[in-house]
Amino acid sequence: MSDYCRICLEEDALDNLLIPCNCKGTQKFTHKSCLHRWQETTLNNYLCCPERYDLEQVLTCRLCKTKYNSTSANFSWRLLYTSSPLLALARKHTCVLTFGISSFMCFSFWLFFPILFNVAIFSYVVFWKKGYRFKFIGTNEGIRLRIYKIGLKVNELKSGTILKATNMIRDGMFKNSKILIVKNKEEGAVGFIFNKFIDETENIRCGGPVNQSSVHVLHDNPDVEGCEKITDGIYIGGKLIPRPENTICAIIKGYSAWDSLQLDGEVRSGLWQIDNTECACLW
Repeated sequence: MSDYCRICLEEDALDNLLIPCNCKGTQKFTHKSCLHRWQETTLNNYLCCPERYDLEQVLTCRLCKTKYNSTSANFSWRLLYTSSPLLALARKHTCVLTFGISSFMCFSFWLFFPILFNVAIFSYVVFWKKGYRFKFIGTNEGIRLRIYKIGLKVNELKSGTILKATNMIRDGMFKNSKILIVKNKEEGAVGFIFNKFIDETENIRCGGPVNQSSVHVLHDNPDVEGCEKITDGIYIGGKLIPRPENTICAIIKGYSAWDSLQLDGEVRSGLWQIDNTECACLW
């Protein structure tokens, strides 16, 4: 058995058609999807021109004037129809509602902004006195807020110092890492992780999370032209092509960096242990 949909006029099996209202004859059947599409069109007409259309037409058959039954009408249309008196009231008193909402928002802002502002300033001052610093940094994933703690200056932190991560660093790139400090000045410290290999056969190592596209070469030859001394037996850079004979080199990609007194604070808080006996592990 088959019949025609009164909206799309296509013939289909009765199992795929429904009877949404009290219409008879050729207007009796329709597809559920066609009815929902008709309701959506009616609703759009109402929203575009409410003075010419009635919201009740969304749920009422325009032929027999009866409401569509619950099995055929879209739930969202039923919900909209139920709330239509509230919508009508809101349209009627739009100016009053707008003024009321605006007044409430202004009053809330006037009341709570000074409180929130003072709490923020107080928290910042407390954190600042405790040695915490805030800094926005750019990463591959976007802008991130970085919070770190500074400390009193540690005199042992200088070029050539070896730092060994303690058990307090439980994850991330710095876990179980050993770092050679290359520079430690007022503006901050720079160092290389030297025990994390990218390619062990080529002696290529990951120096840290900062600018991992940069390449640095450490070696043990003080006679290399243009090199800089880090500490006894460890030099950086210079003219290494072709590589001088009897020169051990370590290629470092990326580096690690800390702001002023940040590394000092991490050492004093127990994140790092100074252990210059680890220099032999560099090569």
